Amino acid sequence: MMSSAFKYDVIVVGGGPGGSAAAKRCAEHGLKVLLLEKYKLPRHKVCAGWLIGSFTQNAVVRGFGSVPQNVLNDPPNLSGFMIHTPGGKRERVEGKIPQAWRKDLDYWTNQKAADAGAEIWDNVRATGFAEDNRGCSVRLVRKGREQEINTRYVIGCDGARSIVRRFLYPDLRSHTMQALEHWYRGSLGDLEREYLHEFLYPDAHYDTRSVARGAICGVAYKEDFFYIGAGARPGRGKENMQMARDLLARFYGFDLSRQPLWIDSCVVPELHVNLIDGSLRPARGNILLVGDAAGLLDLIEGGGIGLAVHSGVLAADSILRAAQKGDKAENHYLEAMKGVISAIAKMHSYYVEAKKQIEQGVDDVLLMQNAVRYLSSSIE
Repeated sequence: MMSSAFKYDVIVVGGGPGGSAAAKRCAEHGLKVLLLEKYKLPRHKVCAGWLIGSFTQNAVVRGFGSVPQNVLNDPPNLSGFMIHTPGGKRERVEGKIPQAWRKDLDYWTNQKAADAGAEIWDNVRATGFAEDNRGCSVRLVRKGREQEINTRYVIGCDGARSIVRRFLYPDLRSHTMQALEHWYRGSLGDLEREYLHEFLYPDAHYDTRSVARGAICGVAYKEDFFYIGAGARPGRGKENMQMARDLLARFYGFDLSRQPLWIDSCVVPELHVNLIDGSLRPARGNILLVGDAAGLLDLIEGGGIGLAVHSGVLAADSILRAAQKGDKAENHYLEAMKGVISAIAKMHSYYVEAKKQIEQGVDDVLLMQNAVRYLSSSIE
């Protein structure tokens, strides 16, 4: 156990899978842990909830165990990707993809952290941080009252707009993208329910960060619903979504008069570039950044569940080593993160090369080949 001078040994900010993984790991090793979540749990999360690729699936199993069947959707496991071109060509990329609503998946991870001994406060807003040689402090608002809590370590797992990251890097700037989801009831043409469908369209505006690098949109089923997903630079969301709807109407039977049951949207900073060039380091002293807060984005699948869980465990292990050695957690975390950052840099270099080919005017065949090779690497 650590010094009784601190009310908590570790405060984790953010109740997603990364925060729950960090809190669970620390609590399992006897640390007194407080996990803070801004919203009331279980809470809605704008995310498709797919566990794409062996890395993500293994990270979740290592962090929490196998995902229970009651947390997964219908169908509980997709069979892979189906890539489409406007000419009607289809190509399968096989690979098991568990899927869940993020509200259910994240709450399951919250319960795992609580079962390990972590204390969880929801509906709490962190407002500020401080660090000195004695430790850290977290200012927060809970039940309308301001509080300040002392702790030895802080782990920021509070997403793309992380307040912990803003404390460490108040002047950091990055490009952003917008992810949009339109949800409908029923089905779309003859599209198979067992696949994530990615639609390529060589005449589209290639400013998206979609999974196939040249896909205008994606379609997938969950329970009685299907969604159309599109990406865009800020200010281009409506235009790109309308382009996606037009494409699906022209080639796949989508009825343009249909209105979505609900719309989800989020803005995602492209901080992986800052992570690669070193202008963003995911730790300072005893304050560590995890998942989206650290700029960790899987550029293949377009999400970050696996990286969030993996970095959450690395952050917890770094704190345990620092406590044992009596030094700063950043020393251990920055070393542990080198391999992760290297992998993201490799994915980014592929994206740059694919974007260059697209700008030079590749045909449907090459676009399809690029997408198949890229998506195959994500599943393996």
